[in-house]
Amino acid sequence: MKCLRDIISWNLIISGYASYLGYKFLEKGKKLFEKMPRRDVVSWNSMISGYAKSGKMDEAIRLFESMPERNVVSWNAIITGFFRNSDTLSATQYFERMPERDSASVNAFVSGLVQNGELDEAARVLIECGNRDGWSEDLIPSCNTLIAGYGQKGRVDDARRLFNQIPFNSVQADGRNGVFERNVVTWNSMIMCHVKAGDILSARELFDQMVDKDTISWNTMINGYVQILDMEEALNLFNMMPKPDNLSWNSMISGYAQMGKLELARDYFEMMPQKHLVSWNALIAGYEKNEDYKGAIKFFIWMQGEGEKPDKYTLFSILSVCTGLVDMQLGMQIHQLVSKTIIPNVPIQNSLITMYLRYGALVKSRTIFDELKSPKDVIS
Repeated sequence: MKCLRDIISWNLIISGYASYLGYKFLEKGKKLFEKMPRRDVVSWNSMISGYAKSGKMDEAIRLFESMPERNVVSWNAIITGFFRNSDTLSATQYFERMPERDSASVNAFVSGLVQNGELDEAARVLIECGNRDGWSEDLIPSCNTLIAGYGQKGRVDDARRLFNQIPFNSVQADGRNGVFERNVVTWNSMIMCHVKAGDILSARELFDQMVDKDTISWNTMINGYVQILDMEEALNLFNMMPKPDNLSWNSMISGYAQMGKLELARDYFEMMPQKHLVSWNALIAGYEKNEDYKGAIKFFIWMQGEGEKPDKYTLFSILSVCTGLVDMQLGMQIHQLVSKTIIPNVPIQNSLITMYLRYGALVKSRTIFDELKSPKDVIS
């Protein structure tokens, strides 16, 4: 005896089709949607989200406007769709039409504005919502998003001004649910702003004030010191860090390699609990940059022996090594490996051209140039 489908069964399968990017999956979902004996708001929302993700906003709008009743999720789905397709004007118009909003609505709207570069409008909306509905913990994600957005645009003063307006509780915040105050993401976002701007002193000042630091806090500061090649302070933090992760180890390897301290870079590489491709790439690139080409080849062979497959970054470094060694036989072997492993991008193709020119193989260089599928850049 067959079980009858209920509305949950229909919604699950439609949501599955709508979640896949690709028009053919969406069309199959649409056919099922049209066959449904009864639809609820979840059915409609799934299809609206699917069309929005696929860039079919005309169809998403048609469905939205046809809905017998909408909930907050419906509004959030259509507004997010507009942002996804860079239509901030329509997103704003629909946001203003919303009969009711929840914290997810405000956070999604602010995030969409920030992602589309509308930082001043995002700040205006955030302040307006906070002043009208009260500054609660629910608005902290919007504050964090805006701080990070300011940092990406180099507007550190604006980020710090907003950060300073969020209360700071200097003791453990257990049991303080619902309180509008900085959380660990707020601190990390502001620290990252200062690090990106090269203001390591301000970043460290905030880092030292933090009550609860997470792995991102530690890695951001360690990486900040690595960027300015202050490996002594990077090492101090690394040694103080409760549980260094792969990013922590990779930062140390990269920093020592950039300074030409290859033995230290190798020591940290060998002490790593787990080695990943990024770790191998950092070490190989370090040897290449310091013109220790034989060392780079040695680690490249070791990497392959460990079963780690090279990516475009590995191959870019190794092609530079082949150029430095002026070893045509090795260069041709690596060229074959490139062809088998990846679809070459412009930097890889430029490296191949440079390598063959160094070998005096002008015809081969011209052949690669003529075969360039990517748009040729000035270097090519």
